[in-house]
Amino acid sequence: MTSMDYMPGAGTVPARVVAYLHSLPAGTEVGTGIIAEAIDADIAAIFAGTNAACIANLIERQKIGSRYLWSRGSRHVDAEFIKAHPPKRHVEIPAPIPMAERLATPRTIPVDDTPPPTLAMAASLRTEREIPPPESSPPEPAPQPVERPRQRITAPPEREIRFGLWSDGSLCVERNGRIETFNSEEAQKLARFLNFMLLRGRGEA
Repeated sequence: MTSMDYMPGAGTVPARVVAYLHSLPAGTEVGTGIIAEAIDADIAAIFAGTNAACIANLIERQKIGSRYLWSRGSRHVDAEFIKAHPPKRHVEIPAPIPMAERLATPRTIPVDDTPPPTLAMAASLRTEREIPPPESSPPEPAPQPVERPRQRITAPPEREIRFGLWSDGSLCVERNGRIETFNSEEAQKLARFLNFMLLRGRGEA
């Protein structure tokens, strides 16, 4: 069975909705509250159980402004099915929505995008409650540049190096508070290396 062959089970809320809408004259549109009162069902249950019936073209559900309007679909429903699900009570059908309001409001609502109903919707049965548009929040102010405190840039301290000799003849080198000691043999190697660097700098090495 495809979605177009769907038929709600007997006695269910979708079946009662389909039967009620097909019992009305062709072209009649009613609000959700009218259906809820006529078949004695919660508005939330009506929204939740009729998606498949809308897809199968058994009924149509559209929106004008903040109100939902329901009508019979293009698919035929047997008279026996309608007779098996009579409405619980008679409800007067209000006057149709004026044409000016229809033209001013787009009248399309995909079935899958129907907002989920809540039990609070059952408070208004005769007419759909007008829902004011949500208040738009003021735009956030543009971020202001943050002034960072100025930092004083100081030149790096000059490296200080000093040389000296201990009483035992070892070489002492002090650099930035750190002291290194070289014995006589190490001092001679360092002297030869420094002499080599000096000659290389002059281009004589």
